[in-house]
Amino acid sequence: MKVKHFPIRLNEENSQQDERTLNFFMQSVSVKKTAAQHITSEQAGYWSVLVFYEELANMEAQLPPSTEKHPPFNPSTLDGEEIDRYEALKAWRADTAAKDNFPNYIVASNSQLGAIAKLNPSSKEELCDLKGFGEKKAAKYGDEIIAILNSI
Repeated sequence: MKVKHFPIRLNEENSQQDERTLNFFMQSVSVKKTAAQHITSEQAGYWSVLVFYEELANMEAQLPPSTEKHPPFNPSTLDGEEIDRYEALKAWRADTAAKDNFPNYIVASNSQLGAIAKLNPSSKEELCDLKGFGEKKAAKYGDEIIAILNSI
């Protein structure tokens, strides 16, 4: 496994470029884990993002030929109620990310929100069954997510 560091500067002119660079990189590798921390320095604050990854060529060489890849999340696969839950979760994620000064994907990815919308969990324990939602993330966001799902 390899690791790469990305600083995400907070000023408007640089943040979009830095996010595009990070997103482009993340699409070109198999991301295993991410970690982010807000850094405050004398000059300016920025987000420090670590991406733990494996190169796709290495991953493909390790996969047996019959293994199917999972396509990226497509919201059109959701039905009416699931779409309502997904949209409510996206709004919550945007508010939470803005409040904590995180990029949206640090709170939850679109595929994680889609999986939550489909599963419609009623407890934090059920959230832990979803890919990318461990005990820490479920403990931090679980009550809010369950409350949103119950309000729909």
